Amino acid sequence: MQIEPIAIAKLVSSETNVRRVDREHGIEALAQSIAAHGLMSNLTVRKMKGGRYEVIAGHRRFLALTRLVEAGTLAKDATVPCMVRAASDNATEISLAENTLRADMHIVDAVTAYASLIEQGMSVEAIAQRFGQAATTVQRSLKLAALSPRLLDELRTNAMTVAQAKALAVSDDHAAQESAWFEAHDWQRQPHQIRNKLTRDYETGGSYLARYVGIEAYEAAGGHVARDLFADDDAALLLDRALLTRLAEAKLVQDGEAIRAHGWKWVESRIETPDIYRMGRLTKVETLSDERTAELKRLYEAYERRESEVLEQGGEDAVADDRPLGELGNRIEAIESDRFGYDPAEMAHAGCVVTLDYRGELQVHAGLVLKEDEPALKALQGERIGDPSSEAIPAATPGTVAGGYSAALIEDLTAERTAALRVELADNPSVALVAIVHPLLMQLFYRSDYGALRIDSAVEVRGEHQALSRGDDAVSQTKAWRDWSLQLEQWHNGVVPADPGEVWPWLIEQDEATLLKALAVGVAANLNGVSSKYNASPTRLENTDQIAHALGLDMATFFVPDERFLKRLNKAQIVEAMTEANARPDAIAAATKGKKAEAVKIAAGELLGSGWVPEPIRRVRDEDGDALPAAVTDAMADTD
Repeated sequence: MQIEPIAIAKLVSSETNVRRVDREHGIEALAQSIAAHGLMSNLTVRKMKGGRYEVIAGHRRFLALTRLVEAGTLAKDATVPCMVRAASDNATEISLAENTLRADMHIVDAVTAYASLIEQGMSVEAIAQRFGQAATTVQRSLKLAALSPRLLDELRTNAMTVAQAKALAVSDDHAAQESAWFEAHDWQRQPHQIRNKLTRDYETGGSYLARYVGIEAYEAAGGHVARDLFADDDAALLLDRALLTRLAEAKLVQDGEAIRAHGWKWVESRIETPDIYRMGRLTKVETLSDERTAELKRLYEAYERRESEVLEQGGEDAVADDRPLGELGNRIEAIESDRFGYDPAEMAHAGCVVTLDYRGELQVHAGLVLKEDEPALKALQGERIGDPSSEAIPAATPGTVAGGYSAALIEDLTAERTAALRVELADNPSVALVAIVHPLLMQLFYRSDYGALRIDSAVEVRGEHQALSRGDDAVSQTKAWRDWSLQLEQWHNGVVPADPGEVWPWLIEQDEATLLKALAVGVAANLNGVSSKYNASPTRLENTDQIAHALGLDMATFFVPDERFLKRLNKAQIVEAMTEANARPDAIAAATKGKKAEAVKIAAGELLGSGWVPEPIRRVRDEDGDALPAAVTDAMADTD
């Protein structure tokens, strides 16, 4: 065996090379590295007839050299060092030995080597080019290299996974990194839990506040933005939540003033929606002129004629693709959107609350009447406010609640939300601990002079499983209910002893983490966030919202606005839901024009995957001045 310089043009691939899968993976990067650093390891070859040599080991290096020749970076007659083996040597064995016995570099060694090159004055772009890597790959390596030395030691000894290290790298604060790792239990070290804890004081670029203000406006105001380089979408992290909140409030005031200019007496702009359901409401009246009403009638007639023609010629599938029909629908929708409005004279005695929805879009609650404005409006209307016969501010009808949903539907929706809360709470012992301590303190220290509880808690401490479903009702068909039932079954049949007499010794043997998980399941089973017609304690439901907030519950991951749900709404509510979910205008127009059964089918398709949920179970957000205890805010970092 000897090392000889051999021209690349004389080398050929060998069929005996054992590497078969992904033989060309990373070849371009390897070629760039060879161009920058030279060939670091020789090839192993055997001499063939005709003065050629077959490459029996180093096939990827040979392919990279070939690419460099094709690109003109190397000359065809350029030579490379090759170890020449005897023709009698076993080529398969040699190839296998080279591929089997080599060891990949540990990731800590690799990323710290990149950092060393930076310290020596090399730029990220230069490193990327010389090693055939994307600049973001180099930046991610440098981010890992910048972890706390204690954490790098954990990664080096495989006490930490690479995914966990990536989550810790979201923060540049070594103390915060170490706290998130060393002060957490093993079951609190999932990457998403670590990332949530380190970013709990920030706003993501996809939050409703960031969407409303805009990252550019936030940065223009002096706000700093960090990037989670390991997130799939290179997620932006807005570091100054207080500034973002002030910008949102200021923008809301501006938007509110623009709305007030339409003739309202007052406008209140705030991020969180206040209790508007105790206020009176104006009723919209038809505002179209005779000319516009006639035009709308002609458009509807034209739409029906065109629809009949298209159905006759091409069937239902052709309707959706018919451009003239779509244009007619758009014109109808444009007029319909202005069809109903408020009486300008009544607007002078009413106002609006301007806030944000869960997508960061402006939400206007218009036509609200304050108590002190009722006498003037009464005089204007010539009838008593709140009289069921009044068309201006109708009284609530029996069996209906906020938003026009029936009491039965509210009960089912909040039962579904309670099931989702139980699923999340059972997986979060820290919040469960807070949730069980709350009612204990309420009963111990906060009773009235007559011994009655002054504040109800969502977790009802009775050591029982509060039923949510009657077995055949709508709640039992929901994802949240199924997930909760499965979770209970797994504990009942796979964790706790079958014999109740064995439970105590079993509990004594368990570690703290298992006991906390068992506590979480028990607390979850006692959670009651259902708002029913005869049991809707305001303080209990408020505590339910607090628990939902601590868990970061997003009902969009559980709730499905399917036909089963939509059939329980009236057509106006269906169209409103589609509008809130930014459904296609032509779909909204079709649902508006069609019968309820058609509207249900159209809406089900439009709302699927939109993230829309009914208002009674929408996500609870922070409320200024109503800070949660530190234990809860810590626990919030442990949930999705």
